[in-house]
This record gives sequence, structure tokens and C-alpha cells, in this order.
Amino acid sequence: MQVGMKVEVFTEGVNGHDDAGHSLGLVQEEALAQALSSGHLTAAYLDVLSSEPPSPQNPLPPLQNAIITPHIAWATRAARRRLVQTLTENVVAWLNGHPQNVVNSI
Repeated sequence: MQVGMKVEVFTEGVNGHDDAGHSLGLVQEEALAQALSSGHLTAAYLDVLSSEPPSPQNPLPPLQNAIITPHIAWATRAARRRLVQTLTENVVAWLNGHPQNVVNSI
């Protein structure tokens, strides 16, 4: 395996960043499967596929080094705690006449 080798698995021109600043993009599943099968990539951890449930033709689910979660990777206990805490704070603030995180003000 070559260290520092560039492996093209993302769709050109489609990218962004998540809340933590990590680079995001749309994965070309065939290219990713080839990179995983050839050893150019050691593993891939995915929370979303191009179609769910995955089609029988999708090359990723059979690969042992493609770890695929059922679209719940965000749902750690810490994330759910933060969600409930934020919800509670929002309701209390609203009840006290100081709404926060307002999306559409009236």
C-alpha cells in the first residue's frame, strides 16, 4: 500500500463541511468499494448509502471493511443528552418569555 496516495471516491464538485469542520462529499460507491477491495483504503465507516435499504447491487454491504450503520451514527448517548438538554432549555426560556433558537419569529 502506498502512503499518501490520493484515492478518488468523491463526486467532483459536491462537497461541504459538517458542524465539526470535517470535509464531506458524495461518495461514488463503486470507487469506494474498489479502493477498499484493493487495499488502497483500510476501512470506510458510513452512516448513509445512496439508497436505503441498499440495493442488492450495492458493492459496499458485503465488504467486511465497510462498516455501515443504519443512519443512526449521530445518536450516541451524549448526543441524545444534548438534544434533550437543549429542548428543555428552549421550553423553559420560552415559558419565561425569552425564546431562544427562534426559527420564524411572529
